[in-house]
Order: sequence, then C-alpha cells, then structure tokens
Amino acid sequence: WRIAQMDVKSAYLYGRMDEGEEIYLRPPPGIRLRGIQPGQVLRLHACIYGLKQAGRRWYKRFRSIMEKVQLVRSNFDHAVFFTRLSNGDLIAILIHVDDMTIISPTIALLEELKRRIMKEVECVDSGDLHWMLGIEITRNWLNGTISLSQRAYIIQILARYNFTNIRPLLSPVDPHVVLTSAQCAITSADIDF
Repeated sequence: WRIAQMDVKSAYLYGRMDEGEEIYLRPPPGIRLRGIQPGQVLRLHACIYGLKQAGRRWYKRFRSIMEKVQLVRSNFDHAVFFTRLSNGDLIAILIHVDDMTIISPTIALLEELKRRIMKEVECVDSGDLHWMLGIEITRNWLNGTISLSQRAYIIQILARYNFTNIRPLLSPVDPHVVLTSAQCAITSADIDF
C-alpha cells in the first residue's frame, strides 16, 4: 500500500464565515488599504488563524471536499475519511489540522485522489510519508515493514532538561547484583506491590 502526506497551505483561510455572522477588524497598524479611510473597519468573510471559529470552519470545508471526492467520514474518528473500492480495498485520509496522510492500495489511485483534492485547495505534496505528528516513519520496501521512531522528540526532551551530555550506560542495573528465583514475588500481595 502507498502512504503519502500533503499539507494544505493556509488552511484556515478556506473556512468561510456563516451567513449572518459578522466579525469586524481594524487594519494592522501602519498598513494603508486602498479605499479604507482611517478609523474604518473591515468585515471578515474568511476565517483567519486565531479566530475561535477558524478550526471548525476549516473542518466543515474539508468535510465538503471529502464528500466531493466521495470519501465518507468515519463514525469512530471524525479525522478519518475513507471509501471502499469494489474489490474490497480501502482508500483513507487522516487529517490533523492541515496535515493529511493518504493511504491507497495503488500509486495511480493515490495520485488521482491528490489531484482531485488539489483542485479544491492549494496543497504541498510531501511525497511518501516520513513524519506524522512528530513521529518519524521509515518504510522498508524489501521486507514490507514500517518503523516508527520518536528519536527527535527524545533528543528534544533531553535537551530541555540538560541531559544531552550525560554518559550513557549499557545496562541500567548494577551488573554485580545477583538475582535469584528466591527474590520473586510469590503471594498476590507481593505481586500487587
């Protein structure tokens, strides 16, 4: 199966304000807009980042795009959209804000779905999946495995707590300690402890 990733550019701007919903804003300081006099305000039609409604409006727009490309939302996870093919195969899209992970049984179906989505919104096609929600993903095509790694996250945490220069140990336990079966928990109280 093919797994690819795409990012929607400026996703929140695709969300539109609902009918009758009015939000006004002043132009940023120092910005002069043609036709706008000092003291006048602008009416917002598209959602912008930081607006309470922005995430919800973007999701509604994305959901309508998924319906247009004939994918249905999962009842169990509303960030998953899918369709079953006539042969029983599945095409799925997982979305996290503006990051999409697309799963398809063939490259041709994957490329067609990407093309149809890009007709609706501007996207960056990031190719095969390498990162998802801070997890590094490595695929070995020879043996058909997928490996997940949080190495970058672990290094970031070590740096945050000043553990980047600590000496690594091969074994986290003193190698001179002798463990025997007599030390094993026997009673249920020992096991619960």
